Amino acid sequence: HEIELMTDRARAEGRSVSETQLCRTDLNLMEVAVTLSPLRYGGGALVGFAAILRDISNRKRAERQRDLMLRELDHRISNLFSVVSAMIGLSARYAKSPQQLADSLRARIDALARSHQLIRGGAFESAVTVTQIVETALSPYVTVDEGRIAIEGTDLAIEPSAAVALSMIMHELIT
Repeated sequence: HEIELMTDRARAEGRSVSETQLCRTDLNLMEVAVTLSPLRYGGGALVGFAAILRDISNRKRAERQRDLMLRELDHRISNLFSVVSAMIGLSARYAKSPQQLADSLRARIDALARSHQLIRGGAFESAVTVTQIVETALSPYVTVDEGRIAIEGTDLAIEPSAAVALSMIMHELIT
């Protein structure tokens, strides 16, 4: 049916360009751009079509990857706005002055930035652990090496989304 539509369009407009998938001999799909042009005999009678097929698999793969990344970026930005909105609400609830509100927000945003740096730094190398999150949350206030704080127990690796939440919870508990 697709070929029929292409030949009708080529007949009517002098050329038809479309994109489709073809099955290669190794049974893998190949994405192609097809240009179909009518071939006419001297008196204008249609005798066939000339077809040009261009492999566009790499371009289509890159487009899908870009679309996936844009959707993920949209999701993350939306989440960030939700987190900032919640931080403002929480900070405003307990602030007694504009300066206290600003200080509280700044501390919460700094904690969020530290947790992001921790997660971003480990995203492609190794998993983020609970101990790393606790130590990162404590770092502006005290170091574990000082001996005032002991972190004990089995260290667990956790997913990035849980790491952000745990980082924010730790910040709230510490402050």
